[in-house]
Amino acid sequence: MIRGHDRQLLLMALVVLGATSIAAMQVPGARSLADTVGRALTPVERTLTGGANKVVGAVTSAQELEELRVRAAELERENAELTSQNVKVAELVRENRQLRDELNFARERVDLDLMGASIIGVKVAEEPGNLRRTIKLDIGTSDGVKQWQPVANHVGLIGQITHAAPHWSDVLLMTDPASRVQARIERSRETGVVFGSTTGEMVMRFIRQNHGDEDPVVQVNDLVYTSGLSQRFPPMLLIGQVVEVRQSDEQTHQEAIVRPAVDFGAVETALVVRDWIPVAGSEPIGPAEADSDQGDQ
Repeated sequence: MIRGHDRQLLLMALVVLGATSIAAMQVPGARSLADTVGRALTPVERTLTGGANKVVGAVTSAQELEELRVRAAELERENAELTSQNVKVAELVRENRQLRDELNFARERVDLDLMGASIIGVKVAEEPGNLRRTIKLDIGTSDGVKQWQPVANHVGLIGQITHAAPHWSDVLLMTDPASRVQARIERSRETGVVFGSTTGEMVMRFIRQNHGDEDPVVQVNDLVYTSGLSQRFPPMLLIGQVVEVRQSDEQTHQEAIVRPAVDFGAVETALVVRDWIPVAGSEPIGPAEADSDQGDQ
């Protein structure tokens, strides 16, 4: 940076250079003096010119920097808008896929009279025995919902209506301790009963023990469906998959831990089964069972 004193000297030198240049054109012998002074002042002139160029460059850089900042802010806003739009599009795609899956399920299960519903509330026990595991639907008796109607979706069985008001209804989830469902193992066709528990675990009990060299009655990865035997639930609704088998030589039956097919924490829509075509040989519901607040559950 050129200081004030140096700037004054520089100006004086330029004046001298100018004067000697004029004299060189009018006074004989003065040209050599002008050349000498010019050579002496060349570094000073370069310094002055370089300083001026730096000032101009700094101003230009500052302007470009501000333009870049403005452009960056614009791009950030555009990116936020695009991200928001992408989230909305992804949500619409997900909802469309879910509705399409439920429509396909309804087309496949022509034996079921299904009514769609949305989940408007979830109540899951945080501690064993703290409260019942239920979800709340946005449809009720005014829509034809009745107590004990099964509830499922395109993935599998969710539970059963336990209380119905005019415009909403509660569904007891299969993982609740009060839940029990007549079930069948798809591979072996053996039956049992799937119970909920205080821990949220589902256990299939009363499974026949293995005999001799026959294939295992139940094994890990077996799929478990509703059997339809009690008429409380229609047949062939997926309950879940066996993840553990518990055997004991002292017991007449074995049991299996079943992982639910439905993710109850993420479910958003449901299908209420208002009626279905009973399978041949299913057991009718007696008056005592129909009036019970437990039923199969």
